[in-house]
Amino acid sequence: MGQLKNDMIDYMMIRGYSDKTIKLYTNCIKIVSYYFMRSPLLLSTDELYNFMLSLKKSQKSDSTIHIYYESIKFFYSIHKMNYIVPQIDFLRRPKRLPQVLSHTEILSILNKCKNLRIKTIICLLYSSGLRLSEVINLNKSDIDFNRKTIFVRNGKNNKDRYTILSKEAGKVLQEYFLQYNPSSILFYNEQDKNKRISPSCIQRHFKTLIKKQK
Repeated sequence: MGQLKNDMIDYMMIRGYSDKTIKLYTNCIKIVSYYFMRSPLLLSTDELYNFMLSLKKSQKSDSTIHIYYESIKFFYSIHKMNYIVPQIDFLRRPKRLPQVLSHTEILSILNKCKNLRIKTIICLLYSSGLRLSEVINLNKSDIDFNRKTIFVRNGKNNKDRYTILSKEAGKVLQEYFLQYNPSSILFYNEQDKNKRISPSCIQRHFKTLIKKQK
């Protein structure tokens, strides 16, 4: 799989795919290769179908199976062998609409939040229009109080951009700086300043705050 993997990585890199996607797709194809113990270029449609079936039988999640299928389709498209990929129609499940909170509800949550770090994160999410992943990836140097801006790296479509630092968020951030004194990573792991806070930690606190609203 060595040269095939390198070719796949080069193909994805030059087209601007993120490191995360490149690693995910190449790892899926690597597992396919190990499963059959031969080059994926030598596989048949039936073998690929049986591989997908084995994922289902081993109780892999639907999302994981979809990732494998998309990786397989992508790999064979590179080699102009789309005809090898079995046609599988996945059952579409209706997506849950995200809960949209009103401005009043957000203010109430912020007022009740006793954890300054979580309060600062929520404030940035709703006042600056940042995604959770973007907030987690912020560094101390990305905050410019004088210009009232936030530098966001690797945002949507892997592009860097600036967004506005609101007056309210600026005040909460300054309090956060004084109490937590971040050195590089803005929102770090409590056990290790060199690691970023996890999304699950933020989501857990946020869900608890929402429950208190009910």
